[in-house]
Amino acid sequence: MKKIDSLYLINSDFIAVLDDYLNRFFQQNNLPDEIYENIYLAVYETLKLIISKFNNLSNSNALKLELSYDNGNLYFEIYSNGLANIWHEIENNNDEIIESSLVLINKLTNSIKLINHDTLEIMFDVTKMQHEFEQIKNEDYQEYKILKN
Repeated sequence: MKKIDSLYLINSDFIAVLDDYLNRFFQQNNLPDEIYENIYLAVYETLKLIISKFNNLSNSNALKLELSYDNGNLYFEIYSNGLANIWHEIENNNDEIIESSLVLINKLTNSIKLINHDTLEIMFDVTKMQHEFEQIKNEDYQEYKILKN
């Protein structure tokens, strides 16, 4: 299992730091170049949505993020005191924007679960994502050929 040093997010200005952190992680693990951008964006947007919702609902903005890559799976663990309560609040929120964010997160991830009261684990299957993005690319090409004729 390949890991990168933990990232500590202490304020709501996390987007540039998260982008740099993910970029270094993807480069260190030689994640697929041909579809790298799509997988990177899916992972980045998922984490950005979760962290921004957490920042909006929590009194403390202190988060710890750990990433690892093993056998085609990307694992993200987000740690914070009382994270379970905030995650349940996010899941049970009736806000339309939060609900649509959760739908997107569930589509992009393979699994998302609370490990304990302070830890949320998110797993992405890179091989599956790569296959799905290749399929979309092939479907777009077929549609292009039909439209061209």
